[in-house]
Amino acid sequence: MPVRLGHVPQAFPILLPPASNLLVEPMLSTIGVAELMHTANAPGAETYRYLEPYSMVGFLFLIISIPTAAWLRKFEAWVSRSLGVVEREH
Repeated sequence: MPVRLGHVPQAFPILLPPASNLLVEPMLSTIGVAELMHTANAPGAETYRYLEPYSMVGFLFLIISIPTAAWLRKFEAWVSRSLGVVEREH
């Protein structure tokens, strides 16, 4: 049975949270977590002080991921309200 256009709006709020994970993960890969860790490892190798560079990498990760997750959460709520979907309690 083919998927009709009426089923797409019903499925969109259900598929949005997993799809948002697919947005955040490539974004962080583009920035290059491995590159950031390598860059943080260089000063640590010279001074044997790894805490500060690794803390900066973690802080940068949080600066990027927390606002993105908050924006996606608001977008999910907006889509649910727009389509009239009742949110389930967890």
